[in-house]
Amino acid sequence: MSAPLPTWIERLLGIQTGPGEGAVWRLDHTWTWPPWVTLVFVVLAVVFVVGTYLRESGRARRGVRLMLAAIRLTLIALVLAMLAQLALAIQRTGLPVLAVLVDDTLSMTIADRYEESTQRQIARQVEAGRSGRATRWELARSLLCQRDGRLLETLSHRYRLRLYYLTGPRLSQAEDVPQMIEGLQAAEPVGEQTRLGESVRRVLDDLRGTTPAAIVLLSDGVNTAGPALAD
Repeated sequence: MSAPLPTWIERLLGIQTGPGEGAVWRLDHTWTWPPWVTLVFVVLAVVFVVGTYLRESGRARRGVRLMLAAIRLTLIALVLAMLAQLALAIQRTGLPVLAVLVDDTLSMTIADRYEESTQRQIARQVEAGRSGRATRWELARSLLCQRDGRLLETLSHRYRLRLYYLTGPRLSQAEDVPQMIEGLQAAEPVGEQTRLGESVRRVLDDLRGTTPAAIVLLSDGVNTAGPALAD
């Protein structure tokens, strides 16, 4: 049993959460009885206690007897809670993971030809790299690094970013945006095969069962080896 923790309780307990974060509560216990056995026991306990107090002879009114029965049932419930080691646990929920997968294979070194208007727009937005050309790699890198990584910085407010490269050995361990930008600016395409499906599987394996909110893949989109994205 669990549910989101109301905001006013978070403030009361001094739990600080950032954008996109929250807290949930759950009841932990070590109760080993099956649910149906527990239900039968509770029903029998209520019938026995209430019936006993109502059958007692005396001057006490019916309302007083029912109040005494309620106190006795409350005590029984407290004993059962202690036997079950009932505990309220509060767990902080983190930001969802957003994986950014960048294709760093040699096919990304190709500089495509565009219409003149598109070429001028690219020239304004993309700073030519070491090759002096606006290659596919430069387009992808510029998208992530321009304006001091504004796109990545914006996404980091809503997601926990993980940066990956298509070639396995180049898995980025950077956790913050400046480190990601530094790694991207230093990296160059080296892979000989574009294994899109295999790389996505590797990302999911690295997240160890945590389903990401999305995987953003920057690639020329041609799978040359291994399983395809559809697989």
